[in-house]
Amino acid sequence: MDGTRDILDSLYDRDFTKWSEQQARAMRVGAYDAVDWENVIEEIESLGRSERSALHSAIALILEHRLKLDHGMNDGPVRQWRMTIRAQQRHARKVVKHNPSLRPSLSSIIAEEYEDARMAALDSFELHEEARLDHYRRAIPETCPYTEADILP
Repeated sequence: MDGTRDILDSLYDRDFTKWSEQQARAMRVGAYDAVDWENVIEEIESLGRSERSALHSAIALILEHRLKLDHGMNDGPVRQWRMTIRAQQRHARKVVKHNPSLRPSLSSIIAEEYEDARMAALDSFELHEEARLDHYRRAIPETCPYTEADILP
């Protein structure tokens, strides 16, 4: 590895903000030989993964709280479940608005996240309503009953 590459790598590790400013400056002036392409490419790829991950996370929370809302027998937390659903729907809609290429993936993300959301809902019911856990295990469907329209109206 040459000396320039060592300096770029160490700056990337030591001060990400300074590194990113240097990379942007080099690209703006056309100094492409000064660009740390390997790390720039890695960062660009990670941005896409980050947006997809944010959408997965929001959908998982929506699903978990929809299951609690639709199947929970305790009315106490209903307001909080609804608030969580609305907040995560707003977040998910923003992610999709800024990344429209994710929209065609919504159905598959919902299907992919459902089992974990189901388990999270059951864990919560076990913690707060252990005596009703067998009922919840029977009542909560094993396959996802929700459509895109249910999750992101």
